[in-house]
Amino acid sequence: MILVRWFVYRYNIQPLPREMIKPSSQTFRDGWTSLLIFAGIIIPVGLTIGPVADILTGIKGFGPKGLKSISIIVWIPVLISWIAIFEGRKYLPKTVSGMYNLIQSSAKRYVVVGATLFFAFAAGEVMTRLGLAKDMMAILKSMQLSPLLMIILVGILVTLIGGPLTSTATVVAIGSVSFSALIYAGVHPATAAAVILIFSSTEGATPPGAAPIFIACGIANVDPVKTFMPLIWYYVLPILAIGVLIATGFLPTLVM
Repeated sequence: MILVRWFVYRYNIQPLPREMIKPSSQTFRDGWTSLLIFAGIIIPVGLTIGPVADILTGIKGFGPKGLKSISIIVWIPVLISWIAIFEGRKYLPKTVSGMYNLIQSSAKRYVVVGATLFFAFAAGEVMTRLGLAKDMMAILKSMQLSPLLMIILVGILVTLIGGPLTSTATVVAIGSVSFSALIYAGVHPATAAAVILIFSSTEGATPPGAAPIFIACGIANVDPVKTFMPLIWYYVLPILAIGVLIATGFLPTLVM
């Protein structure tokens, strides 16, 4: 919020005229169907976590194996895509040639994003099988750093590895060793888990391999390279600092 407020001040962004702001009730009536996009997240998560998952696990014909076969990573984007197609069906081309032109114009974006995600997960799996976590833990322990430096180093490593990978692949590759290192530095287990998620959340803004950067730049017709340094200064470094402050206790947390 502070950063957004600074952007508003720096670029002198003016508020919308009052006549352009619709009442909340009218806005909801006109666009309530757009909220269906959240069903793509709620349904897979609701089936695999919580009381519904317990009920499905107890069914003989389904059981734990059936529950395990429901992949959140697969079904969340699939359901969101289906809902997006349903919601935007009025804007889709009505002819075969129009649909072909739409797919052809979008193919370049899919190639970049698809390749980035594919190789990100592949790299995370390779790092795991090569024993990256054990090697990193051995190196971190041999350095004999102070707790503060250990936390900062863990944050830098997670952020750097999260650059070419996704947050999921990053946590898979070095999540366990990062957690152990933070515990070794005296961080509470619950806080350590939250801090790792904060560090890895920078993957969406960490150059050069973050898929959201290329998606956003493709929508805005902006050269992705020109966004790298602003993203580092305005997003990556502040989030890294927030994670360090939480881990060291300067920012309060609610730990049960």
